[in-house]
Amino acid sequence: MFGIFKWWGYDYLRCNLILDANSLLNVPMQPWDMWEGYKNLPIEEWTEKDNKAMDDLSILDLNVDNNFEALYKYVQTNDKIKVPEDLSEIINSLE
Repeated sequence: MFGIFKWWGYDYLRCNLILDANSLLNVPMQPWDMWEGYKNLPIEEWTEKDNKAMDDLSILDLNVDNNFEALYKYVQTNDKIKVPEDLSEIINSLE
């Protein structure tokens, strides 16, 4: 399994998918930044809808060169994925 420090398996993959999506949109953040949403919601608490959101995000990430607007709209309309505009809401997960 892939991972580093305390993030392994699905936690690691989930966080990287969310970071990749926001990076593709040129949103500044650090890998250890956390905010309310999928980055800090335990996988055990995810619903089928949450899993589908990650599946959809992965497809949009892969197709960003062909449809940037779709990825942008998807992330911007999903507060569980997008980086908060108010940076005081971001938590440093290394502390």
